[in-house]
Amino acid sequence: MKKEISNLVEISRYYGAQKDFTLGGGGNTSYKDRNFLYVKASGFSLATITEEGFAVLNRKDLAGIMTREYSRDSHQREHEVMSDLMNSLAEGSKKLRPSVEASLHDIIQYSYVVHMHPHLINALLCSNDVEMYIEDLFDDKVIYIPYTEPGYVLSKTVSEYIDKYRSRNGSDPNIIFLQNHGVFVGGDSTREIRQHYAYIMEKILSRIDSIIKIEPIDYQGPIDQVIKILSGLIHDRPHFKHEFNTLIAHFTRDIDSLSRVDKPFIPDEIVYCKAHPAIIPLAEGFSIVPESIEESIVSYQDKHGYDPKVILIEKGPVIALDKNEKSAELVLDVFQDAMKISFYSNFFGGPHFMTEEQIRFIENWEVEHYRRKISAGSS
Repeated sequence: MKKEISNLVEISRYYGAQKDFTLGGGGNTSYKDRNFLYVKASGFSLATITEEGFAVLNRKDLAGIMTREYSRDSHQREHEVMSDLMNSLAEGSKKLRPSVEASLHDIIQYSYVVHMHPHLINALLCSNDVEMYIEDLFDDKVIYIPYTEPGYVLSKTVSEYIDKYRSRNGSDPNIIFLQNHGVFVGGDSTREIRQHYAYIMEKILSRIDSIIKIEPIDYQGPIDQVIKILSGLIHDRPHFKHEFNTLIAHFTRDIDSLSRVDKPFIPDEIVYCKAHPAIIPLAEGFSIVPESIEESIVSYQDKHGYDPKVILIEKGPVIALDKNEKSAELVLDVFQDAMKISFYSNFFGGPHFMTEEQIRFIENWEVEHYRRKISAGSS
């Protein structure tokens, strides 16, 4: 393994192993030389990635994608773009599926690019006053891009912003903030990448007055009975995981607090947790009754057309469900990450959720279905 790829594996594992930076198959990293882009293949976990987890693409072919005309229909367009990405794969990578953000990695003119979804950074990027705080906190190393559809449209939009930045500064930005998405950090060494991430975190933490201390809470409610009832209502006989702690209690304490986590902040939250959780309210006397559980789940199924992945109990725990223990645990982790985003967004003007139109695009996007299927699979 050549040194540059060894460095790419090392920096990928460094950030991938930290749940505060990314979860599951989320995030992606890359290295480029004159001819080839080495980018994380879809569905691989950065925490355990090896050289074999990086798709190798011909940069000349990638450049052609950025100038090609595609369908105006968004889903047809993304199918066409993915086909061209697959055709850009070098020999030896043909069985891999490159990250849909490969073109975006290619247009950033730094050797290394690391894209992450840290909850502290997304607390800023998913807040109501994001533009004001970015202008206040960061110098001209950064650009900020309002929410844009992932995939080809995002790559084209970022390219336009970078061109304007280059014309002003004679170089590429090291930091690209994407509203309700995450951050791209570029550098010509992995040391530079670490320095830029440290700089971002330092600036954001300077405006956060308190860090929530997450400690387990012994839930006294009838959780086993609740799960038994849920098992008869959910269609796919999933595996259940539940957790109750001080972070969860902060949001489940009442219905108003639950409204601050009942919509998604970033695309990954939809991919793993669905767009909305189901909520089971307490009956009079602060009790859970079978009728309220059934009413909540059936109402959710009727409204959305599918089973929930996350169930919130008023004054109680989060219940995550998926096809096996590993994937259910990932659902639980991702939703608690969203809770952290919501909590810390209050230091930047309060939570700003994705819109219904943005949610529908992700729900119907084949690329995201593929990524979730692979990353939450049997591996």
